[in-house]
Amino acid sequence: MIDLHIHTTVSDGTDTAKEVLEKAEILKLDAISITDHDCIGAYEILKDPNIRNIFSGKIISGSEIKTTYKNQAIEVLAYNFDVEKAKNLEIFNSSRGKNIQYKYLESFKETGKKLGLKFNDDIKIDTYAGLAFYDELIKYKENFEILPELNEKRESFYRLTASNKNSPFFIDESKDTFDINKIIQDIHSIGGKVFLAHLFVYKLDDYKEFLESLVQNTEIDGIECYYSTFSKEQIEYLLDFCKKNKMLVSGGTDYHGGNKKTISLGVGEGNLNIPNDIIDWTK
Repeated sequence: MIDLHIHTTVSDGTDTAKEVLEKAEILKLDAISITDHDCIGAYEILKDPNIRNIFSGKIISGSEIKTTYKNQAIEVLAYNFDVEKAKNLEIFNSSRGKNIQYKYLESFKETGKKLGLKFNDDIKIDTYAGLAFYDELIKYKENFEILPELNEKRESFYRLTASNKNSPFFIDESKDTFDINKIIQDIHSIGGKVFLAHLFVYKLDDYKEFLESLVQNTEIDGIECYYSTFSKEQIEYLLDFCKKNKMLVSGGTDYHGGNKKTISLGVGEGNLNIPNDIIDWTK
């Protein structure tokens, strides 16, 4: 069993890289990939043999990178690249991200005021604007009547608002993210592969059209077919799509520790079992 979608405290997870490796070893996972957002800092930590050797399985280099396609915010997963060469890539310069998040927070607040939401104007960001705004809004019961999205899981708030073209909170992130073709080109240049992450978490009008267009118009290598919240039918659809289009397959839980309490390492919501043979592309 493997897990190729894991976050640590380097981005927005609550487990350190060491703790992830300890848990992966207890679970006897055969391979993992730490895919922190827009960065590769966990792999600096794993240079310490006292930490790396905690886990006896295979570690595949990885990162989850935000981009857009057709003005829709999405993420791609970069895998199996040369970490040392990756340090020179602009796409992994995470210092630019905090300023962007504060800009998005101002957008959230502006829309929130128009809708009559109650919140303290002095909101601090720990990781992402959407999470900070959600945490502030849920302090006031009256906000739930105005914004039903608050009744959903915390981690769903961004997808339902800023990333949803039908929401008044929608933010066009295309000017703040790297072009998807640049990301693919950069990752290919350092020996890696790029996969579309968790297709069915995006709020799209037509998933099939979006996926077919993406594959036809980019050099993306594969699709994340196994994912914690995907139904059996969704997984089978993506596996069939990859087979027909000669695409590579990946899969992971999107483990965040305490920030996604229903998602466990290796098994997702309890029944995810990602087969080892899908990582033949790492050989």
